[in-house]
Amino acid sequence: SGIRLSAPIPQPWNPPLRSLASAISNTGCSPPSISQELGAQPRMAASSGYSKVTRSFACRPLATWIIANLGQNPLGVQAMMASSTRICWPLHSDAPKPRGRVCSNADKAAAPSDKLVLLHAVSRETVCRAGGHTCDQASLLAWRCSDSALYLLTPLRSASLHKCARSMVLLGACSGTLLVDQCSDCVVVAACRRLCVSRSVRCTLHVMTPNQPVIGPGCESLLLAPHHASFPQLGRCLRLCKLNKSLAPGVYNRPHLLTGAAVDGHSVTAASIWRPMHPADFFPMSVPFQFSESEDSEITCLELPPEYEEAVQVSEGPM
Repeated sequence: SGIRLSAPIPQPWNPPLRSLASAISNTGCSPPSISQELGAQPRMAASSGYSKVTRSFACRPLATWIIANLGQNPLGVQAMMASSTRICWPLHSDAPKPRGRVCSNADKAAAPSDKLVLLHAVSRETVCRAGGHTCDQASLLAWRCSDSALYLLTPLRSASLHKCARSMVLLGACSGTLLVDQCSDCVVVAACRRLCVSRSVRCTLHVMTPNQPVIGPGCESLLLAPHHASFPQLGRCLRLCKLNKSLAPGVYNRPHLLTGAAVDGHSVTAASIWRPMHPADFFPMSVPFQFSESEDSEITCLELPPEYEEAVQVSEGPM
């Protein structure tokens, strides 16, 4: 931002550089001053462009030093796919084919905010997880999953579904953002702080969210409906994610469109992008797994809008 390549780096830049130097030197601690850290290591000071006289850095040598010393993020997705071992979760497959990769960096994560669960290329399988250290407060990335049923009944920091097709995804709750990107013919059920959808077609989204969903470009034939799942851990997930169940059903049916269309749902363009589910097509969802007796007594379901509640009562009434 206006600084010449040969100009010294100002002192206010020292805090982030101090953290960077600590990470590169693999000391695991933050020195009191980056000047003291580099001054105590003459070889590092010379190669990084640090001057003891001006107590500042030259941009070009510092950039070269950073590029030469930075490596792959050991907690990132690429490192997980290359070196992480599969999680021994129950996977029930209908096809005799290699299983997709289900892995986590929970055993390596230095901080809870770095915890990540990856489901990659899971196909024709059922994955179920109800809590535990591996998933609790982790970020979820489901990538290229197809023809599968994914049940992660646990509180999550965030969740991203990328390029998934013909799959059903049920999440406990997300304290952050639920992102649905480039998905097709999927059913997603979740309580989340925010919902963002982009470049997805023919997806049904059963959500409880206190904020307006954001629908980006490239979306077609989205179906929005209230959260309709009930399972024992739902109350715990909402509590840990700080989502107030009294706010249900939320504003799931008032999306904000980023495509230039009107958001009232009456224009032709908006109608081709999304529509609310008709109450006659709505039905409650139950998790097809057996829970312990203590958990069964705590089953939680969220409040439904009046028109959907009436439709459920009619469908469950006597023939």
